[in-house]
Amino acid sequence: MPHEAPVYEERYRWTRNSAIALAVCSVALLLGIAPTVSLLMRVVLVPIGGAGAFLCVIVPTSRKVALRVDADGITLGGNPLRYKATTRVVPWHEVEGVFLWRREPGNVRYLGVERAADAPPLTPGGTGKADQIRLYLAPDPPVPALALKVGVTRGMQAFTVDDARLSDAVAHYAPDVSVVDLD
Repeated sequence: MPHEAPVYEERYRWTRNSAIALAVCSVALLLGIAPTVSLLMRVVLVPIGGAGAFLCVIVPTSRKVALRVDADGITLGGNPLRYKATTRVVPWHEVEGVFLWRREPGNVRYLGVERAADAPPLTPGGTGKADQIRLYLAPDPPVPALALKVGVTRGMQAFTVDDARLSDAVAHYAPDVSVVDLD
């Protein structure tokens, strides 16, 4: 049997962060329907808690692909409500690095793909949200912030990565690309 190329894939699923978010949204919703809460608080808490709880359930139960590393490149899964529109595939010739870090405050881990400077924009004309640069950390973040755009960065609230398997798959397809854990 010939040796098959490794494919590394993670799907959206229940994680500690997604369970905590669901609990917080559920508490907000329950407070919003409590009879002792003012009308103004109900108007605020019910829609926020309800929408948040809905998203907290939809994302992990969708089981859509959150991250995939294969011969085509690195696929970053999108929001399950707009999956096709927000999923990005970064082909190997555009990948210069993969970064993992934790945003402080909080306990959310992030994954970002550094693209080549001459890579085409992610959105038509390069003016969409996916092409915007965001600082996910304090000033002077330990990530190549100027190269990481919103469209190629994902917060891992509803999935996690196996760092070793991710590194092995990236090394197989792009030996010159490193996976850097900044934690």
